[in-house]
Amino acid sequence: MSSSFSLLWKGPGFPAGPPIVTGDIVWVVDTSNGRLHGFEAKTGTEVFSAQTGPVTMFTTPSTASGWVIVAAGNKVYAFHL
Repeated sequence: MSSSFSLLWKGPGFPAGPPIVTGDIVWVVDTSNGRLHGFEAKTGTEVFSAQTGPVTMFTTPSTASGWVIVAAGNKVYAFHL
């Protein structure tokens, strides 16, 4: 029995912070312009995008109880989906 990986999709070409996966959505922050993106895990189709403002290089979104949370500058943004 052999094991292997196959590439399903690639995200857009922006500098991204560490991604997280919740349910069937991959969440990632574009660190060049401070924008939160959500991509369908199976296809890579963008299903959400919102501006947050300036972020640091390793900004990682968090999730809790249906909220996606991003720290940007001196603010915390929370999106309920």
